[in-house]
Amino acid sequence: MRGLEITLKIIVLFNFLSVISGSESGEACDLTKVHNCYSNLNMSLLSENQTAFCNEELRRLGQCLEPYDTVCQNDSIYRLNVQAFQPSTFQCQGSDGLQCDVKAIRSCVINLDTSSIVSNVTLFCNFKLKKALDCITVYRDVCSSSSYSDLYSSYVSSLQPEKYGCSGTNGEQCELVTATQCILKFNIQRMEHFNDTGSLMNETALCQHLKSAEACVAPYESACAAKTSFSSIMKFLKDDRCKEPVIIPTNSSPRLNFGINMMALLIINLCLISLRNRQRI
Repeated sequence: MRGLEITLKIIVLFNFLSVISGSESGEACDLTKVHNCYSNLNMSLLSENQTAFCNEELRRLGQCLEPYDTVCQNDSIYRLNVQAFQPSTFQCQGSDGLQCDVKAIRSCVINLDTSSIVSNVTLFCNFKLKKALDCITVYRDVCSSSSYSDLYSSYVSSLQPEKYGCSGTNGEQCELVTATQCILKFNIQRMEHFNDTGSLMNETALCQHLKSAEACVAPYESACAAKTSFSSIMKFLKDDRCKEPVIIPTNSSPRLNFGINMMALLIINLCLISLRNRQRI
C-alpha cells in the first residue's frame, strides 16, 4: 500500500525530528508521549483485519493524542503526523462500522471448496458457492464506494455461478457427470454382451438395459436439457429402438461394432475431461 509506505516514512521522520522540535514546542507539548501514541499503534492489523484497524486502532490513537491536540498545534511535526494518520490514508471509511476489508473479501474467494464441483454439483452450487457469495456480499456497499471497488468487482465476478456451470445457487442443478454414468453403464453392458456372444444383443436384452438407462437418466433431464454435452450423450439412448429386432447389417463386422462402441465411450470420456478442465478455470 502506497499510503502505508508514506506513513511509515513519516514515523521515521517524526522520530528524528521530535527531539529537535521538543525545545521549540514548549514543555506542555510532550512529543515523547506523542511518539508513544504512534509506537503503540498495531500496524500489522491493517493487513490482517482492516475493520479492526480502522475502528479500534485509529480510535485508540485518536484518544491517545487528544490531550495534545491543542498544545501541540504549533508543532509542524505533530500536525504532519496527525494528517498522515487520517482514516482516508488507510482506505478507512471513518472509524466506525464495517470497512472494505481486502483480506476478508479475498478469503471469501480463496476458502471456496471446489472439491465437489464435478461429483455433486447441487452441493457445490447451492451450498458452497452460495456461502462464498453471501460472504463477499456483506462488503458490497462499503467496497463499491471505496478505492478498492475494482478489486471487489473482480472477486465478485470470479464467483458468478455460470463460471462453474451452475444454474444459480438454488433449485435443481444439472448433475451431468452422474447422468453420464447412466449412459456409460448402458454402453458397457452392450459391449459385455457383444464380447460374450460375438453379436449384438437380442431385442429383449437390449430393451431391458435401455429402459434401465432411461430411468437412470430421467431425474436429470429437466436440469440438464440446456446442456449441449447432455444432448450429445442422450443420443446414445435415442439411437436404439425396441420396436424392431436389432439386426446386424450385412456389411457389419464384429470389429466394426466394437469400434463404434469404443467411439461412444471416447465421446463420453471427453465430456468428463471437459468438466474437469472447467473446474480448473
